[in-house]
Amino acid sequence: MAREAIALMLDVAPDSFELEVSPQLPPKVSHALVARRAAREADLAAERATAEAVRELLADGYTVRDAGRMLGISPQRVSQIAQATAAA
Repeated sequence: MAREAIALMLDVAPDSFELEVSPQLPPKVSHALVARRAAREADLAAERATAEAVRELLADGYTVRDAGRMLGISPQRVSQIAQATAAA
């Protein structure tokens, strides 16, 4: 609709010019988007680090219960991570 309105006002063909719409987000929205992206990246990094720690702890002979206590996760979660990394 904007293209047609501009073309009508300038008396040119609607396909004779480029139109780029760049909305200006409020600063709070931009900040929230940046924070959410950083949180997703941190979450992925934490998952990778946890999986690596689980592999190393179990390879070093720690039990799933000990590994869970050290990592602050349940022994069941340690087992899930160990199974997922073994399957990959």
